[in-house]
Amino acid sequence: MLEKWIASSIVHLEKEHVMQYAKEHGSSLSEEEAKKITQFLKAHWQELYQQETACFKELQKSVSSQTYEEALRLYRQACQTYL
Repeated sequence: MLEKWIASSIVHLEKEHVMQYAKEHGSSLSEEEAKKITQFLKAHWQELYQQETACFKELQKSVSSQTYEEALRLYRQACQTYL
């Protein structure tokens, strides 16, 4: 059921949502990094839902190392909380 909800909701994800989520969890992102993360999440949500992290290598190429590490930390935290 959660997978179906994500599938129907991911199209509505905007960089502002990503920036707000990061802020709520003690991180800050530039608009460009938030845009790249949003695109990454939309493209790889199914892999991420299955907790397959190999796709993070693609994200690593497009954001700073600090942002990459923080995104990975937030992803792992979300998995523990929601999956």
